[in-house]
Amino acid sequence: MRQYAKYLFLFALVFAALFPLFYTFVNSFMGAGEFNRYYSALSVGVTRHNPLRIIPDWITLEGYREVFISRPHYLMRFWSSMFISGSILIGQLVVAVLGGYAFARFRFPGRSILFFVIVLIMMMPLQVTLVPNFIIVEALNINGTFAALILPGMFSAFGVFLMRQVM
Repeated sequence: MRQYAKYLFLFALVFAALFPLFYTFVNSFMGAGEFNRYYSALSVGVTRHNPLRIIPDWITLEGYREVFISRPHYLMRFWSSMFISGSILIGQLVVAVLGGYAFARFRFPGRSILFFVIVLIMMMPLQVTLVPNFIIVEALNINGTFAALILPGMFSAFGVFLMRQVM
């Protein structure tokens, strides 16, 4: 009986985690009119006049046509986001692996002090580093470019710390 309760609890967790994804996917096949009819007063809350719709009345690909063909700037923004996040990922991997390897394998003067600074940077909230990052981006004259987003994101103190601990 205890085993069934555990599986029932796990099933409930999986359902709670996956239901919003399923709900969003299924409702993406609603037309604009149907969506406005059912969800225009969503700010009021779910009432008996505004129930959540699990299955659309009429299945259409109008929303996908709108996003991918009629307004391709959404798709271009998606690919820009993928480029930026992929570049940050690759940059963090390179910096973290090389930095972690250097801290783990090499003995050099000031190693412990430098690693302490890295741990100290990890404890700082993001807001503390925003202004210095902006000043550096302005000094490099790359403000308003992809590099202004990618370069500050590539250098993660946590990645270096984690790689050093692993190696």
